[in-house]
Amino acid sequence: MRIIDGRVVPPAKGAVASALSPTGYLSDYQELYRARDEADFLRDSPRLQGTTFREAVLALLDQPLSAFLGFLEDAGIEQVICAAIDVRSAQGRHLPNEVVGELVAQCPERIVGLAGVDPRHGMAAVRELERAVKDLGLRGANFNPWELRMYPTDRLFYPLYAKCVELGVCVSLHASVSFGPSRRMDYSHVRYIDEVASDFPELRMIANHGGWPWVEDLVALCWRNRNVFICTSNVRPRYLADADTGWRPLLRYGHTVIQDQVIWGSGWPALPFRRTIEEVEALPLKPSVKQKWLGLNALRLFDRA
Repeated sequence: MRIIDGRVVPPAKGAVASALSPTGYLSDYQELYRARDEADFLRDSPRLQGTTFREAVLALLDQPLSAFLGFLEDAGIEQVICAAIDVRSAQGRHLPNEVVGELVAQCPERIVGLAGVDPRHGMAAVRELERAVKDLGLRGANFNPWELRMYPTDRLFYPLYAKCVELGVCVSLHASVSFGPSRRMDYSHVRYIDEVASDFPELRMIANHGGWPWVEDLVALCWRNRNVFICTSNVRPRYLADADTGWRPLLRYGHTVIQDQVIWGSGWPALPFRRTIEEVEALPLKPSVKQKWLGLNALRLFDRA
């Protein structure tokens, strides 16, 4: 079976350090993930037991690339998708495209990179996106609307969407709850993806993090927009089968009418590789559908089959 992880944090020092500081705007995520079963979180790295969530994340990211590739090998993962980020206009946070481009250059057969560009930078962002794709080998654009405090339908995004169509690359959008209470959840509501997908039917789009708590809406818009894919990054797959979690529509329709549009992602290091793969394999899905979720759909999306 070919296994592709649809979303990981780039294994690079500085990827999340500033935002995860005690006063950083992602500090709420530390409490969210700290409450998880520590054995699950540390399963890939027992040596980190006894550390805080922030310490463990930073230690995992601040390792030689060879260590990260070892994690992939142990889990049987062929390739991963990771993304740069540019939200300087709203948060001051920036992981440059060069960082992700260097990871891709070092290991092009294992790492697929997405570019981070800030829509408020206008034509400079459009030119940077083109440079990242043509010169750095990145394969799409990554946007977190809630961090930018912008809706995906904002007109400043549209030149970037058009450039992605022109370049033949995809767009990834945060499409789920966000846990920074000072920023509106509505920025990441899936209904805005429906409008963008209608305006750009040739644009391949990834709705990251599965769309919860708007899972039914996301399933419906994927059913009618075949250019939209759902990535389950940062979601424990075992919850998809629980009736009272809100995830059952994804499991039901992801088994049938949108089975070609679901991509598994761990969100590593927030969730461990092996445990999440095992949980997908345990879901009540046909073997052929599991193969699609775990790898074939991502390979098709990124033209790497």
